[in-house]
Amino acid sequence: MGDHDNLICVFKDILDYSKNLLKDFEVLFNVEKSQEILKEIPLAEPAYMEAIIVNLSKIFSCSGCDNFGIKQIKEIAAAETTKKLKAIELKEKDIIKKVCANRHRLIVHTDKNYQNMGFSESHIKRLEKIYKTDFSQLRKSGKKDEERYTPQDFKDDIDRIRGLLDDLDKIWEEVLMFNYKKK
Repeated sequence: MGDHDNLICVFKDILDYSKNLLKDFEVLFNVEKSQEILKEIPLAEPAYMEAIIVNLSKIFSCSGCDNFGIKQIKEIAAAETTKKLKAIELKEKDIIKKVCANRHRLIVHTDKNYQNMGFSESHIKRLEKIYKTDFSQLRKSGKKDEERYTPQDFKDDIDRIRGLLDDLDKIWEEVLMFNYKKK
């Protein structure tokens, strides 16, 4: 098996694993079930969310150590596929940056500015509603890549993340076929 074969297989494996984690997250943490689960395992929802973020960050090549992501796929793709991939990256830039920033927050030593991340406006409003107090002093994020993911914010982005993963699945197929035809 050549290097390209390994890259293609590992990329697909991470992609499928991320899609399955995302499906599980949606099923496990819907309104009805999540109350039961969170009563027994209070940190299950954020832990699951963080596992998804770490795996998505591998796909998005968030770290210089990620060797099986978009960056490497572009190197072995046909020119037309690379253009499509760049268009996807541009379209979903804010989600990709937010995932990468939150990956860096989870792995603190890679991001010296992790404490500068703020909360989304919607999260602050949810806190104010729950606790019936003013949280205007909380650090607000100015941009998506400065926003700490909370489970609800993550749920708000799930449709876009799912669409992004579906687009990457199509790209993977194109890369597979391009490299297979070269043999």
